[in-house]
Amino acid sequence: MKALLLILAIFAFSCQCNQDKKPQERYEEEVYEEEDRKEDTLPANIPPRFAHLIPERYEIHDLDTGFLNRDTFPDYVLVLKLIDERDVKNVDDDRGLPIRPVLVVFSKGQELELVGRCDSALYAFYDGGMAGDPFREVVIDTLERGVFILTQSGGSGRHRWDNFSQFKYNTKTHCFFLKEHHSYGYEDIYDSYIVPINEKKLTSKDFGKIRFEDYSARSFL
Repeated sequence: MKALLLILAIFAFSCQCNQDKKPQERYEEEVYEEEDRKEDTLPANIPPRFAHLIPERYEIHDLDTGFLNRDTFPDYVLVLKLIDERDVKNVDDDRGLPIRPVLVVFSKGQELELVGRCDSALYAFYDGGMAGDPFREVVIDTLERGVFILTQSGGSGRHRWDNFSQFKYNTKTHCFFLKEHHSYGYEDIYDSYIVPINEKKLTSKDFGKIRFEDYSARSFL
């Protein structure tokens, strides 16, 4: 009898603790439990909260987080690639190469909002020549709020090139626009000695207004 009373007391205490939790705490626990259930069906590098933003057969190639608008929630820029990218032929872009979408995502607590996507901001994986994959990184600027930068590079032998494309958030139109494109060609003689060949730095005064969604890296070759 005492054992039965003890079990009933423990059960009652557990129920009371759950009731005492704030609605937000119970909601967060349910979200985390749901995310745990999703993890088994996702590619290994996709956090469950991003799953609804990632197209089928794609995975995250690179990601950076920072502040891109005026709120206090961290935002994200994701670079995606096909899981079997190097085995796929005649897919997506006009040259038959797999595209690498770039997604801009704003967060509001647990909610994520896709605010921009560009399928032509990056070169294909073998556009880097002998240097290999041209993609280097995506960085959300920590000095100038609302800016992120895509870096790509490539070349053959000693002749190399680097491209830096900056995009800035416009708080009036709620869109991202190309802010600056910087291309740099050089000859890499050896590790500590580089000979510049050409350098070009373009701003909106040169190319006008280009929305992130309409930007094409190949138009700046």
